[in-house]
Parts: sequence; C-alpha cells; structure tokens
Amino acid sequence: MVEAATGTGASSVPMSRLQNWMQHPGVVLALLLLLAAILLRGNADKPFYNFDDEEHFRIATERSPGQLFFNFDTKKTYMPISFMSLRLDRILFGPPLTEADPTRAVSESTETDAGDGIHAADQPAEYYFNGRNWAPPVRIESALYHALAGFMLWAFLRQLKVGPGVALFVASAWTAHPMACESVCWISERKNVLAGLFGFAALWAQTRRTIPLRWIVVSFFYLLSTLSKPTGVGVFPIIVALEFLDPSSPTYIWTTPRKWARLATGLIGPLLAGPLLITLAIVKINMNIHQVYFVAPPGGTVFTALLTDLEIFSRYMFNIILPVNLSFFYGIEPIHSLGDARVWLFGGGMVAYCALLIWVTKQELRALTVLGLLWFFGALGPNSNIAAIPYWMQDRYAYISTAGLLLAVALGVQGQFALFQRQSFAIVAGAPYIALIAVLAFIRAPLFAEASFLVDDAAARQPRSGMAHYISGINHANRAFYNTDPQYIRSGGQLEDARRALLENFNAMECPDITNFCNMYRLRVKCAQIMLKVGAYNDVRAYLKGWLPPPNYQMSDPTKVYKASEQTSMYRPQTLAYAWIIMAEARWRLALALDRKTVPVAARIAETNAAIAEVDRSISISIWDYQGYVLKARMLLFMSVLDEENKDLATANKH
Repeated sequence: MVEAATGTGASSVPMSRLQNWMQHPGVVLALLLLLAAILLRGNADKPFYNFDDEEHFRIATERSPGQLFFNFDTKKTYMPISFMSLRLDRILFGPPLTEADPTRAVSESTETDAGDGIHAADQPAEYYFNGRNWAPPVRIESALYHALAGFMLWAFLRQLKVGPGVALFVASAWTAHPMACESVCWISERKNVLAGLFGFAALWAQTRRTIPLRWIVVSFFYLLSTLSKPTGVGVFPIIVALEFLDPSSPTYIWTTPRKWARLATGLIGPLLAGPLLITLAIVKINMNIHQVYFVAPPGGTVFTALLTDLEIFSRYMFNIILPVNLSFFYGIEPIHSLGDARVWLFGGGMVAYCALLIWVTKQELRALTVLGLLWFFGALGPNSNIAAIPYWMQDRYAYISTAGLLLAVALGVQGQFALFQRQSFAIVAGAPYIALIAVLAFIRAPLFAEASFLVDDAAARQPRSGMAHYISGINHANRAFYNTDPQYIRSGGQLEDARRALLENFNAMECPDITNFCNMYRLRVKCAQIMLKVGAYNDVRAYLKGWLPPPNYQMSDPTKVYKASEQTSMYRPQTLAYAWIIMAEARWRLALALDRKTVPVAARIAETNAAIAEVDRSISISIWDYQGYVLKARMLLFMSVLDEENKDLATANKH
C-alpha cells in the first residue's frame, strides 16, 4: 500500500478507486478493528495474569478517584487515567467495588514455602464474578482502544499529507504488529494503549492548524497520554520536531532578533506553557516515586548504558521491520567500552540505515522521514537505560516508537517505487508486508493465553535472560511443590519439574541481568529448597554450606542489608533465616533416616540436637519467622521419642 508515482491511462482508474477506498474513514476503521482482533487469537477468553493484573486492579478499586489523581506518594507509577479505566471495567464487568478482591486468596495461596511472596506465573489470577471469568471483555476493550489508536495514527498521517497509501500502510502495520500483543493482551498494559491513543490524538490536533486554541487541545491530549503512562512524555520530542518538519507548518526564520522574538512567542511560548510544563511535572512526580525501582545501569555507568542502548535500539529496529524472534523477556549483555565490536556493529549499522532511508526518500518528503526517525528515537527515550529499571528491553517499550520507524521505512520504499512510475509496485510491496505482519501476529498471539507460555518461550528464545529463567524456575518449582496428584508423582512428574526448576535457576544465575530483580543468595536458597523437597538432603547441606555466613557472623540491625566481604551475596534476615531452616530440616531428615539397628541412639540424639541448634540460629535472626518455631516443635517432639528410647535402653542395660 505504499504508493509510488501515479500511473497513466486506463490503469489509473482502478487505482483511483482504490485510493478513494483507502481514504474512507469507515473502511479504514473497519480494517483496523479486524487487524486488532488478530492480536486476541487464542487469548481473548483467558483469565487475568498474575503479572501485575491483580495489583493494578487492587490499586484502581481500593483507592478513590481523588486518591488516584492527587496522591503522589504511592510508591507506584503515577497513571491515574489508566487506573480509572480499570476501575470502570471493574464496575461494568466485575464484582461490586465493595466486595473483597477475589484474587487476594489466590495470590496468597501460591506463595512458596520460602515465604518470599512469589506467585506462580502459570496460575492466572482467578477473577470470577457469579461464576464467570470477566477478563475477556476487559481484554477486548483494550483491543478496541488499540484499534482507535491506529485510527488516530491514520488521521494524523493523513494530515501530514504523506498520501493515502503510506498513511494506511503505517496504520495497518502498526495495528497488526505482533509487538503490540504485549500491550493489548496483557491487561495491565492498558496504560500503554491509552498513552498511544491520546499521544496520537495530540499529534493529530497539532496538525489541525485551523482549530481554535490549538495548543490547548494539544496540551490536553498530551496530558491524558502522560497520565495514562509516564513514558507518554516520549511524545514531547515528536511534538517539537513536528512543529518544524510538518509540511503545513510556517517557515521559521532565525536571521534577526525580531524574528527570534516572534518565534519565541509563536512557538516556544505555547510549548513552554503546555507540553513542556506537563513533561517536567510528570517526570518530577514519577522520578520521585520510581526511586525504589531503579537499578544500576547496564554495565554500571551511564556511559555503558548509552553503549548498551546502541544494541538495544538496533534490536528494536530489527524487531519492528522483521518481527520473527520476539520474546516476553530479552537477554542483554552490557557493553562496557568503545573497544567492544558491538558498538561499531550496531551503532554504525543504525546510523547507516537511517542515512539510507533519508537518501532513498523523495527529496520533497525527506523532512517527514527525518520526523519518523526522530519519532522512533524520541519516543524510546523514556525507556532508555540511563535511568534503568530491572527490565532493560521489552516489546511494550516500542509501542509508540514503532509507528515512527514504519513511517520512515514506508517513505523510503515509496521513493524507490517512484523510480518505476507504476502504482502496481506499491500494492506488490505494501499488501504482502501487512499480510506477513498479520500472520506473525496470528502465530504469536496464542502465547498470551497464559503467562507460563510466554515465560517458557522466552527462556528458550533468550538463553541470556535471567528473568525468563528465574520465572520459569518458579513455575516448575510450584508445580513440583503443590501438585499432589498421585499419578503425577508416580510417573516422575514431580522429580522432572524439580529438575527443570533447578536447571532454570542455575541458568538464571549465569545471566548478567539476574541481580536486577533477584538476590543471588536468595536464589541459591530456592535451589536448596527444591532439593529438600525431593529428598536430596546431603546435596542441600553441601550446596548451602559454602554460602552460609561464618559461625561468628552477627546481624546487629535486623532491618539492614549486610554483605559478607568474603562472598558476593547480600544477606537479608528473612532469606538468611530460611537458609538455616533448610539446613536444619535437611540435617533432621538425615537423622530420621538413620538406621535404629546400626546407629546408637546417642548419635541420633546428637544429630537432632545439632539440627535444633541450626533452627535456633534461624529464630535468632528472624524472630517472626513462624516456620522456624514449627520445625523446632517437630524436632522437639522427635527428641522426646529419642529420649524415651534412650531411657528404655538405659533401663535395659541396668537389668
């Protein structure tokens, strides 16, 4: 659908009719709705995920609208419009707001024995009301918003005068793009869809230069975008670039002080009064809230983060143009210096590709290709890793950026087809590409039926993603721990899941991003917990022994995080306490397994006392850990049996 120069003769008649159809709003909207529906294949009727869905609905329903808009100290992302949208969904489709959150019991029941509050990614939150799963209408609503965002994108591009074919091509490819599955199918990412919808509406309003109070309308839509998701501030660079690169914008002349003043009052003034102030306010609010979520940049410094982002942005480019290897999580190896070949491979390749797109575009449209590229980089800016969070690369980060790159590519391809002076080449290029994108989305969408599908797929596709292996390990461990089906246990399913959980955890420990979201010592404790579950008691003690702090290690402040100088792990009271519980239970299990006929009772008593001492160590570290007291009670009960056996033996010896 990327059109070239207009043909001549009779062939121009059907092409003219096709262009008329491509400009009809009703036809375009129907097409975009159809393409958005592809993203729901195999997942539309599935329950909510336990990835954030539960927490987002809890915040949206437990807090009043006033708290959502005016409480800036929530320690959670400030996005009141998105929360209000989810609140409305609960009113329309779910249980009454006065009822307790029906997912609370589910999330608590899926905690592991370690007491670390993890929930199984393969056990979707059971949101049911009157026996009905009410996630489907919420997910369908997200798809409708996504289609409307695509329509606003199309309307904006029509205002840019890129031509009906380019406008429809970009809007269609963006709407059907498999990278959008993450934003549409994952209900928590409603925030992304709304930010895109209102962001495109702001750009559309900006190009409508005849509407009254234009900058007020632009600022209003831009505010809604940033209140839907803070990364909506990525629309601001597009707004600035658009004011200079829009073919309909006035020509700005900078030659005299008077013209500078006129420019300041005509352009800079409205930008400062509206979008810029909104940007500064949103950034300020969320930087304060997000302090708790920030991690060290990839490689440890801002400079290494910039170098690493060269690879990440290049991978985004490739995934947008040819989305054949998408993943829910991505493995990223930080780049530490300019001597790394990836700097020049990805950085140079990205610069060359951008330069090529500008060069092949028709001269009169090159400004719009530059706009598309600035759009791509500007909208990705808030998700760069200068201020890093645990997830360095995600498909949803490129939701708004994708449209900019597609615009630049479409204009570049259009410039090449113009050399042939035949419209038919445009149809040959555009329609099959959109069909390819739709097919790839059709294939990927069913993975969003369950979070576990996404995690296992990511672990297979991205072997250097610590998060993928970590969550996959949790899934398999929970199945091994909580599936009590006798057939499952007899067939070896429990041992196989335990083995897979250990493998995934070991793989996670080798990944560069694992420390972003998981304490390494805590992960080793999880491995020991799995070994304990399947009866590998000697392995438990051998595995943990080298990682426990020395016997004289003291924790004077239980609320503080400690680091042992001779080890690279961080000790937290709860994690350390549970490590000693696992050690103690493994030792006790070994004591229980001692043969009464060959091992003297005194030796069994000594082993049990040693296990009790390890439990006491756990209790001294975390006095609120009930598991230590329960285990100690069981050991003392066993000790009473041994004492009776010892007394009987002593009596027998006297006689």
